[in-house]
Amino acid sequence: MNTLDSILIQNLRKKQVFSRADIFDVLKKEQGQISEALANYKLQCFLNKGYIVRVGRNKYRTTKGEITVYSHKYSEISLDIAGMITNNHPLLDFRVFELAQLNEFVNHLIAHNVLFISIEGDYGSFIFQSLKERYPGKVLLYPDQTVYHNYVSDDSIVITRLVSESPRGLKENWNTRPEKFLVDLISDKWLTEAVNHGEYERIFEECFQKYAIDETTMFRYARRRSAEKRLIEYIQNETTIKLRTV
Repeated sequence: MNTLDSILIQNLRKKQVFSRADIFDVLKKEQGQISEALANYKLQCFLNKGYIVRVGRNKYRTTKGEITVYSHKYSEISLDIAGMITNNHPLLDFRVFELAQLNEFVNHLIAHNVLFISIEGDYGSFIFQSLKERYPGKVLLYPDQTVYHNYVSDDSIVITRLVSESPRGLKENWNTRPEKFLVDLISDKWLTEAVNHGEYERIFEECFQKYAIDETTMFRYARRRSAEKRLIEYIQNETTIKLRTV
């Protein structure tokens, strides 16, 4: 980090949360009159370098080295499925979530990985036809909870419908971010059964402690799932997380 960037970050660090306007003011104080384009460029540079992270709509915070952008190393089967869907249906919107993503946060590791492939609209049946040939006996299409519990096994592939406003991944659109899976833990009928509720507090707190959570994106998705009130109440009553946008 060069000297000027270091000074700018130190000034921003005095604020717990700041906006684009705050960044602009700090830049003007240190560099004199500057253009809005230059201020936006500097903001993007800080984001790209990880000096600051987005935590809501026009809300940012400095990282101090302990907050990073979430990333998950997907299993080979997840990468294979995502690649197949992308290659055969390049315009199709979908997400891939695997239970193994939660092992980073839980006390008791999830031994059996299950993949949830959320597909937009009614295209799930088309994907099902392709996947059942590639992974015979492993794919479940829109199962109810009874079918899920009776037939799910290690590396099962569960096809569900993608809820609108589902956050897109930052690296690949199909990646599942915490802003999505935290909401799904509260509202998704399969995840609420698949994950021990005793692990929820740790999952939420570890996510917020380690990663930059865009609360605006998370709550927008929660509203679409009619889960915003439940999500806020859980975070405020069951965790030590201090929300920044509520």
